[in-house]
Amino acid sequence: MNPLRPLVVVLIAFAAGCTSKSSPVVSKPIPRPPIEVSAEARQVLNQIATEQKLTDWWLRFDLVWRRPELQLEVNMVRKPPGENDVVYDADGVRCIVPKELTEYLKHVRVDWLNEEPKGRFDFSFDNQTPFEREAGRKWLKEEEERRKKADPKPK
Repeated sequence: MNPLRPLVVVLIAFAAGCTSKSSPVVSKPIPRPPIEVSAEARQVLNQIATEQKLTDWWLRFDLVWRRPELQLEVNMVRKPPGENDVVYDADGVRCIVPKELTEYLKHVRVDWLNEEPKGRFDFSFDNQTPFEREAGRKWLKEEEERRKKADPKPK
C-alpha cells in the first residue's frame, strides 16, 4: 500500500468540505409601477375612449397651480407625448407625466368610485413610501417658493 494514499484521501475529503456553498440567488424586488390603474378605472377609461371614438389616446397627468392650492389634473388626450414627457404603461393605459413632475407624481393610483348619480375617478398616493412622500413634499415646497419669487403678486 502506498503510504501517501491515506494522506491523499484526507486531503481530498478536506478540500471537498472547503468548497464554497452556492449562495441562494437573491432577486431584486419588482419595482412598483409609478402609475397604477385599477381594473374598474381601466374599463371606464376604455369605455369613454370607445364612446368618444378615440383610437389613439393617453391619460395625461398635470399639476395646475390655482390659488390657493395645487390641483392634480388628469385628461384623456389625443396629442402624443412630447420630448419633455415620460410615458408609463399602466396595464394597457398609456400615461403621460411631464418630466418635471416625476418626483411628485410617484405611485399614483387611479380608481373608479361607483357613486350615485354618476361614478367618479379617484386619485391617491397610498402606494408611496414615507421617503417618496417626503421627497414629494420637498419638491412641492421648493416649487411653491420658486413660483412665489417669479410672481410675487397675490391674485
